[in-house]
Amino acid sequence: MRKAISAMVSNLFNLRVLRSRRRGMSTVEILMVVALMAILGGTAVMVMGKNIPKAKYSRAKQELTNIQNAFVQASGVQGDFKGVPSGVKDIDGTLNLGSLGPVVQSFLDRPLDDIKDPWGNRYKLQSTYDSGTGKGVIIVYAVPDGDGVNFTVGGVTVSAKKDPFDDDAPLAKVIYNVSY
Repeated sequence: MRKAISAMVSNLFNLRVLRSRRRGMSTVEILMVVALMAILGGTAVMVMGKNIPKAKYSRAKQELTNIQNAFVQASGVQGDFKGVPSGVKDIDGTLNLGSLGPVVQSFLDRPLDDIKDPWGNRYKLQSTYDSGTGKGVIIVYAVPDGDGVNFTVGGVTVSAKKDPFDDDAPLAKVIYNVSY
């Protein structure tokens, strides 16, 4: 009996010694880890891929709101929208806003040249503002890649990019509306 117990203890000790000499992972263990990481990575890509388009539309809405607020706040400082050009203009550094320009810029977090929609296009400004009468409409909007949705305010219609995540609502904001 004593010999049997001694042999068992000796065998256990030998197993420990053998295990302590074994370093690293076997090929099967490595393959299992790689397979598990591939499954988790594929799932993450699928989940994130669905949210990227929605995030672009959310970003565009927020940027349009920021531009709208900058113009409204600037007009409060200036007293009106003098300097806003009539017609359709790109919102960029060439948008000549007269004395209103620096005030608008002061309310934005980056230069007008850097403001583009998530698809790489410049936002547009549609204006029929008459500084003499103070009447008109000013709309800022995202340009559609293909089919747009018509957005009409005070007789002015623009074709804006539609938001498929918000019942095809136009990506447009009214900055000013005093109809004739």
